[in-house]
Amino acid sequence: MFRKLCLVLLAAALLAALGCALAEDGAPESVDIGRVYWSLPKIQEYVENLPEGTPVTGEFSFHKKFFSITAEELDLDKVSGSIKPEDLECMIAFMPNLKKISVKWHAELNNDRMIPLVEKYPDVTFVWALKINRYKIYTDVTAFSTKSTDSDPRYLKSRDCELFKYLPNLRALDLGHQNITDISFLRYLPELRILILADNDIRDITPIGELRYLQYLELFMNYKVTDISALANCTELLDLNLSYVKNTTLKPLEACTKLERFWAVGSRVSSEEKQDFRAAHPDCDALFRAKGSSTYDPWRKHSRYTQYRRMFETGVWTEFE
Repeated sequence: MFRKLCLVLLAAALLAALGCALAEDGAPESVDIGRVYWSLPKIQEYVENLPEGTPVTGEFSFHKKFFSITAEELDLDKVSGSIKPEDLECMIAFMPNLKKISVKWHAELNNDRMIPLVEKYPDVTFVWALKINRYKIYTDVTAFSTKSTDSDPRYLKSRDCELFKYLPNLRALDLGHQNITDISFLRYLPELRILILADNDIRDITPIGELRYLQYLELFMNYKVTDISALANCTELLDLNLSYVKNTTLKPLEACTKLERFWAVGSRVSSEEKQDFRAAHPDCDALFRAKGSSTYDPWRKHSRYTQYRRMFETGVWTEFE
């Protein structure tokens, strides 16, 4: 009680010293604290003891840098000192306009420390270094690739992929050549445009049907897939590679009227199905072969392939040219 009284008196003294304007009911209209070197908990406590709804302006010092209390974004990437989760919670408490905090260069803010904050403050965007198995991924990326080949170790499993929920801005994702069996994590990434899941151990591709903006899809060498009906919902598809996928019908692809390229090496569909597909997609470059490479040369010589590889190098998704 005594501590609270002291804070109230301190607030009143500061208001008087700062010449704060008063409303008719005696409540302060705004408080400008100027530049202060107070600790974060002290700032939080001071603000919380002001009359409810009091606007506060000014700047505070944190690891020898000044930040505005009214800022909408807080870039702490270049702050040299260590940052604790409770530091961020204090800032959120006394910065009413705060919408984004970037701490991506602070290794101490790992998954165990950041995920509880992300869950607790859904209205604040946190940019940090998410760890998914061996991969470190900044949470503001729009394109990510493991860059794995068929001869590389297969690090990612389905349980790892649940962490992709913390990369909400992804538009392009390459998880080829892994040990993924369950792709239900795709429910967190409805905005995907590019998806590569080649050479995994997937059986059920139903979640792909929720990706209504998907334009580029590689599913080749998922030998257990037999039902591609979910792809009927992916009507924006331009490029589709289903080589060595054991589907028995191409009927669902009739809805994919924008297809420009379709690879089906090792396909089990009948000659009649192939003819029907070509009739339904007269402008589509379709390749049907009994055997051979899933990415027979022309697949990787297309301009879109070059463009999406560039996206994965930069981490930035761009519209297809």
